Amino acid sequence: MSADTGEVMAVLVSNVQAPMWPMALEVSASRYPVNSQEVPLGPEKLRDYAGVYRASPEQAFICAVHDGKLYVRSTRNGFRAYIPVGSDTFTRPAGGAQITFLRQNNGVVSLRLEQGGNVTNAQRTSDPVPSQPLLTPELSRAYAGRYLATRLLRPPIEFDVRVEGGQMLVKGGNFPRVPVFSVPGTPDRFSYENSPAELQFERDNSGSATALVLHENGTLRALRVADLP
Repeated sequence: MSADTGEVMAVLVSNVQAPMWPMALEVSASRYPVNSQEVPLGPEKLRDYAGVYRASPEQAFICAVHDGKLYVRSTRNGFRAYIPVGSDTFTRPAGGAQITFLRQNNGVVSLRLEQGGNVTNAQRTSDPVPSQPLLTPELSRAYAGRYLATRLLRPPIEFDVRVEGGQMLVKGGNFPRVPVFSVPGTPDRFSYENSPAELQFERDNSGSATALVLHENGTLRALRVADLP
């Protein structure tokens, strides 16, 4: 719903695989366009904005710097790049989103997200920021693929692992595709948000993943499909 007009967007699709959320964002971005003229901003300035900002007990925004760019994600979503367009202001034109960072005593203390006619305010916290929010191209190629877990007297489960823009996305069985995030200090391990489940990848001497292990109420090992006999 658009908070400024009270209008509701309804999308009619023909199957469950249709990308409803990206379609909705595209329509919203066309209706609420944002500035796309990038202005130069040095890496030392970008570090001012890195932090965890909380809007509510259930929603937070994580802002991290990676390869000279500011990446932002909200709870249960993956990182997306934002471009600087003015003083303390960043946008993501593809999503029609604008973030303005607010300062107090020369320090950034909060942010304001404007998107689709809605405004969300979040206060900066002392929570740690991930040092490596996105995967390198080499690691992306190493992990991406299909993995199959066979089970006794039960149907197999397939895990489809994709990496888009450095963000790992995993679809397990009939569950929707969701982002997972690197576990600090544990190589090849990723965690789901708001869930105790974690994924541990196994890699061969060449660095390519050959299997993954789901840790959730026990363990479930899935072999990479290309590696199955």
